[in-house]
Amino acid sequence: MQFKVVNVTPAIAARWLKQNGLNRKKSTAHIKRLADKMAQGRWITNGQTISFDIDGKLIDGQHRLEAIVLSGATIEHAVALDVADPKAFTTYDGDALKRGAAQVAEMMGATHGRELVASARVIHLYENSKDMEQFAAAVGRSGEFSNEQLAEYSLSLSDEYANAYEMIGSFAKRTSSRSIFIALVMIFDRIDPVATSEFCRKLRTGVFESENDPCLLLRDRLLTESKLKGTKWKRTMAAITIKAFNYHMDGKPLSSLRWRIEGDNPERFPVIKGGKK
Repeated sequence: MQFKVVNVTPAIAARWLKQNGLNRKKSTAHIKRLADKMAQGRWITNGQTISFDIDGKLIDGQHRLEAIVLSGATIEHAVALDVADPKAFTTYDGDALKRGAAQVAEMMGATHGRELVASARVIHLYENSKDMEQFAAAVGRSGEFSNEQLAEYSLSLSDEYANAYEMIGSFAKRTSSRSIFIALVMIFDRIDPVATSEFCRKLRTGVFESENDPCLLLRDRLLTESKLKGTKWKRTMAAITIKAFNYHMDGKPLSSLRWRIEGDNPERFPVIKGGKK
């Protein structure tokens, strides 16, 4: 690996941008903020590098280069050449990327990055909770992943996610908290793929044989309350989805679908039938 300090002109910046490799999606607002600093002479050379891999592809620094072009300023900047590790880009700008794990996953080859990452968080919470009560308490929280860890974990679930999305995607788009819903479909599919496929078919098509079909009650509830948000609703939505799936697995009718968490006899969070918790 080589390091240099270079006076980067707008022409050089434009040429380097043509060599752009695995980088985050551009933020126009961020580019403008940097360009304003550069144009006003407030840019500080702090040692952070513009980085290129061993093939000469730009792997870090696109926003700074875009800002140089926009501002028309020439900026002294450190440059790293021949960065050998292909995963190096996932470690750049750690603080800035706290909200960008989905972008990191997409840079690593994932599709539907934002929804995949959100569903992967839920799966991780489920797998690492000692019981369903702990899982319920954790629903809506972000977990303890770094961006690189979350991106890599999400990629390991990409096939399961794609399968679940194919089964339920068109319906999930009409509900709120769809990442939690898709994650639950992924969990159900691990337990009984045949029952899960039929569960999703009913929700997706709206075709039922009985007014007491648990899938019909769940479908009506999710569509009626599709605008609800917040942690309380996310937990409620997860609970009624699990209850409906359990009744569906047993082939039992259901007259009403709710999760009582208040009053003299609050319900415990339901356990997924056939699950390990």
